[in-house]
Amino acid sequence: NEYKSYLRMTAQEQMRKMLDQLMGSGRDGHPEANSTHFGDPKVCRAFMTGLCPHTLFTNTKMDLGECPKVHSEALRADFEEANKDKNYGFEKEALEILEDFLRTCERKVEAAKKRLEDQVLDEDSETRANKVHDIAEQIGQKLAKAEQLGNEGEVEESVSLLAEIEKLKVEKRQAEYATNAMLLGKI
Repeated sequence: NEYKSYLRMTAQEQMRKMLDQLMGSGRDGHPEANSTHFGDPKVCRAFMTGLCPHTLFTNTKMDLGECPKVHSEALRADFEEANKDKNYGFEKEALEILEDFLRTCERKVEAAKKRLEDQVLDEDSETRANKVHDIAEQIGQKLAKAEQLGNEGEVEESVSLLAEIEKLKVEKRQAEYATNAMLLGKI
């Protein structure tokens, strides 16, 4: 983002920016010409330390867009020169901003993990519901077959199928219980 704007600058603007970086805002001998000081509240203190999240995370999922505060290479050069003699505490402020940004990232990661977990649970509950449905179909088919065998006089085979149906009913109840328990655990 910053590189793209640098490429759109004229050669004279690029040279001015490089001189500002090297020599600071007072390079022309007129410090009052630029009335903004690096300590001004409008100036991005995190940028002064080189750690503004607005510039660090461009073109990522965590892109914050343009920083609302002033980013000036000349003011950064002034800050770096002044910071040699006195600690202005900008590093601490930048650290707090980055820690807050990190907490935001962690919240987003946790929310994504929760969504993924819910999606897996939904797939599991769908699989379990399909199992209950399949067992119910088997019970219906075997009941029809047992009734047909009973009508044809083949009682032993009909009784044998009824025993299988009872086992399937138990299996179906267990599958329904497991599905309901999982759905209640999700709520």
